[in-house]
Amino acid sequence: MLLTFLAFVNVGFAVAVIYVLEQCLSKARSFDEIVYFSFITLTTVGFGDIVPSDRLGRWTVVAEVLTGLYFLAAVFSTVIAWPQRRS
Repeated sequence: MLLTFLAFVNVGFAVAVIYVLEQCLSKARSFDEIVYFSFITLTTVGFGDIVPSDRLGRWTVVAEVLTGLYFLAAVFSTVIAWPQRRS
C-alpha cells in the first residue's frame, strides 16, 4: 500500500515539474501527454516518443527512472519473501 502511494506521489511530482518546464519553454505538451510520459518512465519502459527538452526535465526523468527501479526491486522482494512469511 505504501509503495503504491509513493509511486503516485513520484508521478505527481514528476508531472508537475515537467509540465511547468514544458510550458515555460513553449513546447506546448498537453497534460495527458506528460502523465503518459511519467507513467511510462516510472515503469522503465521508455518508448522514446516523448522526451524532455531541458536539463532540469532530464534530471527529473533520471530520478523517476531510479525510483521506478527501486519500486520494481521492492515489489519483487515482497513477492519472493511472501511464501517464507507464511511458514
